[in-house]
Amino acid sequence: IYLKLKIFYTPTMTKVLICSVIKDVAHRIVSNVERAHTFGQYFPYKILLYENNSTDTTKQALATLSSHPHIKVIMETLSYTKDTSKVWAYTKITQSDHPCRIEQIANARNQLVHELNHPQYDDYDVVVWIDMDAEDFDVPSIVDSIHQVQQKNIVLFANSPDYYDYYALRCHNFQCTNLFGPELIGELYWNIDSKYPAHFHNSDLFEVYSAFNGIGVYPKKIFQKHKYDCIITPEVKSLYKRLITNTASIPPYIKSAIQNPCPKFPEGIVDDDQDIIWKRNCGYDQPIVCEHVVLHFSLILDGYKLYINPQMKFLR
Repeated sequence: IYLKLKIFYTPTMTKVLICSVIKDVAHRIVSNVERAHTFGQYFPYKILLYENNSTDTTKQALATLSSHPHIKVIMETLSYTKDTSKVWAYTKITQSDHPCRIEQIANARNQLVHELNHPQYDDYDVVVWIDMDAEDFDVPSIVDSIHQVQQKNIVLFANSPDYYDYYALRCHNFQCTNLFGPELIGELYWNIDSKYPAHFHNSDLFEVYSAFNGIGVYPKKIFQKHKYDCIITPEVKSLYKRLITNTASIPPYIKSAIQNPCPKFPEGIVDDDQDIIWKRNCGYDQPIVCEHVVLHFSLILDGYKLYINPQMKFLR
């Protein structure tokens, strides 16, 4: 349908990069790429796809898409070793021996960050990250978010009927159990029922320190300076310390979790500047952080405002 449309763009029109890291999504990649092509009704656009190590027919599906003039596909087959990884399984406790999935995702996203910083994309204005394992995503609401990001210089994230992406979520004004991830309160994070906030059904933008939920809309310029990571960066330390200092209502059991070792993975890293033990969480030998949280904390410290847009729907 898209190829039959005759579109007239103006020289000052917003140009959009649609980016996705994909693996083992053969059952949905073609339909979601076709859906992404409908952005062409609204903006000049390019789709950047990065894939590695798929075990289904994703590589074959991408090979059929790679000749399209609006698509750039990067495919790799990688091996992971302890010598080339920042993080590995916490073998002493788990008896497992494997790399860190979050590190792999952060590295994959940074491959696309490297790509979109090439000179041929200098005249693009907005980056839309979309998870291509979606059941559906609403293009018109993403288009509205693109306009808001371009006009207000903010970052916007998706909502869904049943919000699911709590690992990337760090809230401002829900219970403060939503402020801290397992990197700070350890395995307690996965056992706190109250960490799940109400659905974001209000029509207003909802300010957060971090989120994702399948879609993130960013000013492209932020990726000249900011990247993804999976470890406790100086920016993660700085913002968390600010939040701990400024949040007087932290429940005692949360404060205790911040200050003491995690019972399941006890060998945390003591912070020299404050009463914090960074937890070797999720079965890895270093404290790990959701790759979105690392990027977003860095943006917060750089003065950006981040919001969930309740109207921008993502279904999975």
